[in-house]
Amino acid sequence: MSFTTANKKSNEYTEEHILYVGTHTGSFKRLDISQENPFREHQIEKVEKLEKNNGITSLSWSNPKEKSEILVGREDGVVKVFDFVKLQHSWKLEGKVMGLGKFDGKIIAAVDNGDVHLLSENAAKPVETLQLSGDNISRLRQCLDDPNLIATGGKERKNNLKVIDLTAKKVVFTTKNLPNDELDLEVPVWDTDFAFLTPNVLGTCSRHGYVRVYDSKQQRRPVFNYKNDKEQISYVSMAAHGDLIFVGANLGVVRAFDRRSMKHAVHTYKGFVGSVTSLALDTKGKYLVAGCLDRYVRVFDVESPSALFQCYVKSKVTQVLLQDIKGEAMDGTEEAIKLKERNRIENDPEYEALFNNMQTVEEENNEEEAIPTKTKRKNQEAAQVKSKKKKGKAV
Repeated sequence: MSFTTANKKSNEYTEEHILYVGTHTGSFKRLDISQENPFREHQIEKVEKLEKNNGITSLSWSNPKEKSEILVGREDGVVKVFDFVKLQHSWKLEGKVMGLGKFDGKIIAAVDNGDVHLLSENAAKPVETLQLSGDNISRLRQCLDDPNLIATGGKERKNNLKVIDLTAKKVVFTTKNLPNDELDLEVPVWDTDFAFLTPNVLGTCSRHGYVRVYDSKQQRRPVFNYKNDKEQISYVSMAAHGDLIFVGANLGVVRAFDRRSMKHAVHTYKGFVGSVTSLALDTKGKYLVAGCLDRYVRVFDVESPSALFQCYVKSKVTQVLLQDIKGEAMDGTEEAIKLKERNRIENDPEYEALFNNMQTVEEENNEEEAIPTKTKRKNQEAAQVKSKKKKGKAV
């Protein structure tokens, strides 16, 4: 599919995917790509209740393998748990939520001041707070293969990447910076996002334009480091599957690296206008979804740089999730039927009427097409009468 600003879906893209999208306005919406109209948005929360500081800063599964609940974190410190489309629980914390997870029946929530809170469904306030991460967290990620492990990190050296054991409640691994540069100055550190490749191997990206791989069993310094000093680039989002690491940049590009070499990008995905704020993959690592500040969500075939799907969602995208119905439950089975039923959203007549009456981008760019048919006929008839009068005067 060639690059365009219109909503597009490739004929080759036939997967039953559902996209969950969080935006800077706080709207939380859902796109079912397998439906007849794959660009139709379903609002999971009422947009009328949103305020200025309700932007979504974190979106994750409570259990990435089962994908039964969605955890939502906001700029104002609110944490919510959704059973796909229904709100189950919520909490209010102090600070911006920078990452969420779930372990031992408790919700893990990291806020930007460095605190990692443990939340219980039976308590309105955190049941425990861990202060092990520094004072400026940019992101928290949980290990898929070992949920007991979480990674945190952020701006400046004192907030470097750390791995925390939730059972022991202690830091089990902390990174060490590269040696000083040729001027004997410390190499700047600002880790913005992470990905567990294995319980011992992590990838990290940075505002300072580096992508690094750490192995906690080998050494504290990175075992692989990619950085192109000729580029003025910042990496702000990351996802990983197998040996591939995907990073989204502020210059409107997504790159894929093989974590075993990290010498250069093996794939480059383009078509963005603005910073790529969030990345997610399907269960098999075959499809990549990317959210961008240009208000589009796009789905790519990992092996091909071309976009298979592109949808304008009206607000700047901050977080995305991808759910693969076929990949997570065989189609036709009882599990698949239950999964589809839990994802079903009843139509909201007021919301549908609101968006049906809104002008689209195409209508704004083509005022003639936006004129109602009756008005257009009247204008044509008036023009014909005027033309006849002019001809009569000329005779």
